[in-house]
Parts: sequence; structure tokens; C-alpha cells
Amino acid sequence: MAKTSAALLPVLLHSNLRSTTVIDLETPLGTLRLDLPGGPESVIPPNDPARTERAQKILEKASACMDQDSFDEADRLLLEAVSICPLIPSAYRTWLGISFQRQDKERIEYAFKQLFALDQNPFDLLQFAMFLGRGGRIQESETVLEYLWGLRKEIEPELGRDIADAFLITLQRQKNLSRMIEVAEQSIQRWGEQPAFLYQLLLAHLLQGDFDLVELKIPEARAKIPESSPFQERLNQMAAAVPQLRSAKKEG
Repeated sequence: MAKTSAALLPVLLHSNLRSTTVIDLETPLGTLRLDLPGGPESVIPPNDPARTERAQKILEKASACMDQDSFDEADRLLLEAVSICPLIPSAYRTWLGISFQRQDKERIEYAFKQLFALDQNPFDLLQFAMFLGRGGRIQESETVLEYLWGLRKEIEPELGRDIADAFLITLQRQKNLSRMIEVAEQSIQRWGEQPAFLYQLLLAHLLQGDFDLVELKIPEARAKIPESSPFQERLNQMAAAVPQLRSAKKEG
């Protein structure tokens, strides 16, 4: 597993609790906090089969309500389920579904952080990083993606490519061009000359002012990218922009 940075843990810790009772759980990412809407008695005894089965049945009802767009009832049932047994990761994934439907950013973040205390699935972490990025919290998003990038050799290729795409876009937004070049090159080495990786590599060089290199590499990239790909048009736009950017740099 990738080494966890000191910056990652604060991004995953709760800052807006729904109750006054929490427990600390040791995870591969460090000590994370689980909020207990049902109070301390909801985890005594831990992993009680009868309590878990009761909560699972309520979760099934909540999922059925979601399928019927009865979100208020689903929300009520979910709170009831996690009050009975807060140690079920699927409860917080269902809560995420409702919160995304309602576009409730505060509840989305709460559900993610509850989930991470129990299950640190890379797919969920990627979704959280993208949620942070969409909300303008770019530095936090980059922190999560940097951790996920370290897992690229351990996870399935499709998810790894999705992480690479999100990471490259975030690095571009952060103007971290040297890291962007490094990640694009490593992505090409691992997953081949995908159009997005070829384009992002050239874009990083363009933003860095490597105009001669970009002009040299654009024809090579065009030859490797399918003609029907939207990245062909992006390369055309890039080629047209190079002379203007070079001239602006000289004048500046």
C-alpha cells in the first residue's frame, strides 16, 4: 500500500459531526473518526449479529425507497439503521446516493468521512477527490489523488487510468506543471499512449513554455491518436496557439 502522507489524514477527518459521540478507529490510513448518531450504546456489543441483521433489513427498505424517489423516507430509515449499527459501510454509500441526489454538499462530505472510517476503498476515495475538486477545494483534492497515485500498481487498470486523468486535471488547475509532466509520462509508461495522456503531456509542456518541443511533438501525437478522437481538435487548437504564445512571451 502507498505511504500515507501527513496531509491526507486531516482531509479525511470529520469536521462537522451530527452527534456528540464519536469513536476513533485505526485504519491503514491512520486513526479516523466515526460519528455515532445512536450514541455509544450503538456499538456495544460490537458486531452483534442480531443488531447487524436488523440494520441490514432497514437498509434494504431505504434502498427500495430510493428506487421510488422517496428520499425523505429513505433518509429517515438510513438514520435509523446507522443509529442501530453504525459499522456498516454500505449504509454510508446509500447515504451518499441520497445526498448526491439532493446536491447536499455538507451531507455528502459527512457520508464520505463516515465511510472512510470503515472502508478505504480507492474508488470511493477517487469520488471524494473529484467531489472536493468540483467544490473548488483543489489542494485537498490533490492530496487525496497523490495518495491514490501511489496505489496505481496495486489496483485494476481502469481505475488507475481514472485516477491518472483526475490527477492530471487537478495538477493543471494547481499549475504544478513539473509534476503534471512526470505523472503524464508515468501514465504513458504504465497504460500506453492513451489520447488523454498524450494531450496532457503536451499541454503541460505548452503551459511551461516549451514551445519548440510542443511543435515537434504535436505531429507525433496526431499520428497516435484516432482521427475521430476529440483530442485531434484539441491538438489543432494547441498548434494554432503556439505561435501566439511564443510571440506573447517574447513581447513580455
